[in-house]
Amino acid sequence: MRIFARLVHSAARGLPMLLLLTVLSACQAPVKQVDTRSQVYRAETAAAQGQYRDAAQIYMELAARDAGTQADHWRLLAAREWLNDDNLVAAVAALESIAGPMDRDDYALWTILGARVALTRGKPAEALQTLEESPLPSATLAAQFYRIKGMALLGLGRVEQAILAFGEEQTWANNAQELLASQQLLLDQLQARARKGALPDSSLDPVAQGWLDLARLSSVASTDSPALLAGLRNWRLANPQHPAVTGVVAALIERHRGANSYPIQVALLLPLSGRERAYGEAVRDGFLAAYLNSPNKNLLPLVRIYDTQLQSSVATYREAIREGADMVVGPLLKQNVTELIGVANGEVPILALNRGNVGGYTPPAFYQFALDPAEEAREIARGALADGYTRAIALVPSTGWGQRILESFTSELVDNGGQLLASTAYDPGEQDYSSAITRALNLDQSKERFSRLSDLLGMYPEFEPRRREDADFVFIAAYPEQGRLLRPQLKFHYAAKLPVYATSAIYQADAMANNDLDGLQFADMPWQLSMTKETGGLRQKVASAFPGLEENQPRLLAMGVDAFRLLPWLYNQQTNLQLAGATGLLGMTADGVIYRKLQWARFRSGEPRISKPKVLYPAPGVTGRP
Repeated sequence: MRIFARLVHSAARGLPMLLLLTVLSACQAPVKQVDTRSQVYRAETAAAQGQYRDAAQIYMELAARDAGTQADHWRLLAAREWLNDDNLVAAVAALESIAGPMDRDDYALWTILGARVALTRGKPAEALQTLEESPLPSATLAAQFYRIKGMALLGLGRVEQAILAFGEEQTWANNAQELLASQQLLLDQLQARARKGALPDSSLDPVAQGWLDLARLSSVASTDSPALLAGLRNWRLANPQHPAVTGVVAALIERHRGANSYPIQVALLLPLSGRERAYGEAVRDGFLAAYLNSPNKNLLPLVRIYDTQLQSSVATYREAIREGADMVVGPLLKQNVTELIGVANGEVPILALNRGNVGGYTPPAFYQFALDPAEEAREIARGALADGYTRAIALVPSTGWGQRILESFTSELVDNGGQLLASTAYDPGEQDYSSAITRALNLDQSKERFSRLSDLLGMYPEFEPRRREDADFVFIAAYPEQGRLLRPQLKFHYAAKLPVYATSAIYQADAMANNDLDGLQFADMPWQLSMTKETGGLRQKVASAFPGLEENQPRLLAMGVDAFRLLPWLYNQQTNLQLAGATGLLGMTADGVIYRKLQWARFRSGEPRISKPKVLYPAPGVTGRP
């Protein structure tokens, strides 16, 4: 039986075994030091930048070069990085290849990684048993030990004990950054339980009670900065000695400090009649849903709603100013935004819900917030590059939308060191995309070569065409109907092993129909993918209060939610925007353009499963967009 299996299932013999292993390890021959330091530096740098797969591969190269205890040490570090990369299979394989013996720290790390494997497999009781039956780690690994113990206890619903375990982790923090990261993780976990109603009502321990109160407060008001700031001030008065006061609470106050008030009167400019009525109504309903969901009604502004289809957007804007608006939200249509840019002079802040066609110039206090498919295509390119793929083929519809998506994707890919090997357009009105796929994969050329050779030789043996081998991944721009056809047809044409990426347009909730998309990765807004603090429970409330409303233009509904949440930030001219919104993690460029970082997901059994954020670290000399 392998040592890893023994560790997980019968670690009670830990300390005697450890002492024996320590003695044995002292007898090992000195390890060669050829180039080791530079390799370790490369691995540590890659891990620090979130490139866990690269770090793991470097450690495995070191393990292949060394032997005995030192090789096992590298395998342990590789397993750690595989787990950080969410690659459970590779992590377990690395752990099970360890033959021993190990020194004290390696044995402790092995125990911790075994517990992480159990947690990843959804077995918190097994994780906790693994930790409790092993000797306590040295100071080097104590923080990791207690963090995993805290997560296991949370998985078992033992919240107060979990808070104590995280407190132990924080005592071993090496610096303020590590302390804050631990407190933020604990708060995130408690907030998630608060939204599910799974927190204890109270605790006799004042520190635990403080965490419970903080989790409830921040989960309700996490996206309403003025209400959150008021609640945090009261919490701090009630818990002056709590360890979170100088940590995560101070960070929350600093992050939201500038967005401390709403305007007095807001004008909402939207198309509420004519062909675009449904779009305007979806944004309006999202805005009002967020307004009514705000926990502190005394702070809220008066909202007046204007139909931009009844007169020009400029006339509507001027009417709103005459009637006392000290902030304007809208208009929604690109043409109307362009018109308003020409007359806005900074007298009141304006949050336009699209981007104008005026190149370069932006008036003072004029902010532009759009659900831009081209921006999503750029994020897909960065995500694929972050995964280590650089050579793409693209399949896009033969429409203006498809061409714009392709141009943005290609530009971002090339700017960051990638290469578009081929792109083909398909007719979205058809159901058979074989022609476009075979051209993109060079299958047509393979068939032509076989035909010419067969004619030359006068022989016609059985033949299976071969696709091109230089492509790393496939990018497709498609709506759900086309995507559900493209994915299986790619598999049929010998591209089953090529990773496939797409924009959010491909996703529509339907697990049965989406089975054909399994394995495909895409990026979308939190409102569509998860019930997290970004949606604040609002999506469920909208669905229950207004049946059918959430299904009509859900992304524009989410845009309306975020337009309301942006009010205190923009009214107070807070340009250091960092807001976890319904449409994504929101930030702002120097010229007032609000951009979104989306959530990543992969289809499994027809359902989108949330993935870790993808972070692209540009190669030296390569500068990408934010």
